[in-house]
Amino acid sequence: MINLATNLRKGVGPCRRWNQFRPAHLARSRLSTSNDRLQVLPQHHEHRQQVLQIISAAEARGQQRLAEMDRQVLGNLDRIIGALEDATATATRPGAMRADNTIHLTTAARRRHELTRSKTIRALRELDASGGAVTFEIVAKSAGV
Repeated sequence: MINLATNLRKGVGPCRRWNQFRPAHLARSRLSTSNDRLQVLPQHHEHRQQVLQIISAAEARGQQRLAEMDRQVLGNLDRIIGALEDATATATRPGAMRADNTIHLTTAARRRHELTRSKTIRALRELDASGGAVTFEIVAKSAGV
């Protein structure tokens, strides 16, 4: 008989999926220099892309609960990335004030684009599976974009 507690201690079972995506730098308690922030930022962006792929695959398989949980992870990553980018931008110009906040607009536009794209892909797959007509209007209405 398989013992769940033993498997969890060994890293086997439900927790293993999340541990494989956990970047090693998350064990560090604090990123003190802008160089540290610059080193981990690409890892967070890569993790974000992996989560987007997981969401898209889960939606394609009809696993809405899994997709919803991963959307929460995506939101957390967006907050982390935004904070790291803000801290890095401020730290690279000590004593200077930022002239604008375009990074927030760019980040929001990127998020909106990726969300819209994943909705559209899901709608296209559903329409293809149902054998219905595929037009721009039908796809947009089906995806809610």
